[in-house]
Amino acid sequence: MEAQGRGLRRGALQRADRQQAALDLRLLGADIGRGATIWSTTVPVCTDLLTVGENAVIRADVSFTGWKVEAGHLVVGPIVVDAHGYVGEGAVLDVDIVVGIGATVGHA
Repeated sequence: MEAQGRGLRRGALQRADRQQAALDLRLLGADIGRGATIWSTTVPVCTDLLTVGENAVIRADVSFTGWKVEAGHLVVGPIVVDAHGYVGEGAVLDVDIVVGIGATVGHA
C-alpha cells in the first residue's frame, strides 16, 4: 500500500515538473504553446530561438541544445516543434530544424 502512495506522489510531481519546465522555458524567452508538454531536462542555450507549438510533446532525454560546433565554428539556430508535433525519447534535434504540424520524430 505504501508503494502505491509513493507512485501517486511521484506521478503528481512528474506532472508538476512538466508544467514547470514549460513555464521556466517561457520565462527564459522560449515561445511555448498552450498544452505543450516537455519532459526533457535539457535547456537550450538560446531559449529565444525555441518554439514549441500547442499540444506538442517533447519526451525525456531529448537533446535540443540549439547549438553545435561545425568545422571549428559555433553554429546557433532555431528549433521549432509545430502544433501537435511529437519528439520521442532520446531524439536529437539539430539547429535550424522544423518538426512540422503533427509530425513525429523518433518513437511514437
